[in-house]
Amino acid sequence: MMSQALIPNPFIRWHFREFQRRGYSISQICQQFDVPESVFDSQGQDISAESFANIIKQSVEVLNDESFGGIGTSLPMGSFRMMTYACISCVTLKQAIHRAFNFYQLLTNQIHWQLKIDGDKCHLVFDTSLDGTTGSSHNYFIIFTTCIIWRWLSWMIDQPIKIDKLDLIFSPVFARSYLPGLFKTSVNYEQQNTVITFDSALLELPVKQTPQTLQTFLINAPECLMSHYQSSMSLTKKVQEYLEKTEYIGETNLQQAAEHFFCSEQSLIRGLKQEGARFKDIREKVRKQKSTYYLVKTGLTNQQISAQLGFSEVSVFYRNFKKWFGVTPSQYRENPRKSEKLHEN
Repeated sequence: MMSQALIPNPFIRWHFREFQRRGYSISQICQQFDVPESVFDSQGQDISAESFANIIKQSVEVLNDESFGGIGTSLPMGSFRMMTYACISCVTLKQAIHRAFNFYQLLTNQIHWQLKIDGDKCHLVFDTSLDGTTGSSHNYFIIFTTCIIWRWLSWMIDQPIKIDKLDLIFSPVFARSYLPGLFKTSVNYEQQNTVITFDSALLELPVKQTPQTLQTFLINAPECLMSHYQSSMSLTKKVQEYLEKTEYIGETNLQQAAEHFFCSEQSLIRGLKQEGARFKDIREKVRKQKSTYYLVKTGLTNQQISAQLGFSEVSVFYRNFKKWFGVTPSQYRENPRKSEKLHEN
């Protein structure tokens, strides 16, 4: 089932403080971002995690700033995406942290994040304490980014990172009572730095994600990392990840997937239907992603890729690939970036 998590209305109002500072009225915000006006009432209305994810995505597009005005300079749209590309080849969690922090320091001199190790504990220090980085928008950026990085690192090693404590340099007016639930730990306010503390043994864990799984992850990232307060995963996502890990996806059918999830075929069909998904569509999506991965990242021939994807003949693979991307597999392999741009246009 899809996550039923609700984002508390104080957090929504906090998100839109920067828009109001820039002259947006509440009615304009509600109309442009499809937010119920009741969110801004004294009691307020919570909204779904999925709706909040869409709000974040639209907000970044409007501002072209992934800091939401939280630092003196802006973080252009796509910064998080490029950071993940830079880090996907890292071997350990520790290496990924260092590379991610170095990446953001290249974008702006107002970010000085650090990893500090103290025996069996390590500390991620989120330092943005330069001139021009104060106020509600700055505090929101700290919370947003701290949560995003924490959950992204958990995704990188494919297991939750349990936070021992969270220190914040401020005491938020908005959503203070919700932060312990968001980070699943105790929160200390008015501290010298914003710091996440967790077990240093995790630093040596291997990065389990690959360029292939990254493509799927980036479809809804980073907004999905902030919007989901619960760790529950939809059945659609579970089936997609199951298929991504399947070596010969063309030989994987509905019956095998049902057996993997210890349910009947009809139960699997019904569960996916409740989420607006179908098994064959998910499989087709993963097939499409795998095809580009094999072409760019491996030395497999088109015939071998065709067999790997389960096409009856290589000509069938050619037809499907041309339908997906508008170019032949060979053309895509020669210039993947140009082919993707042509496909987007």
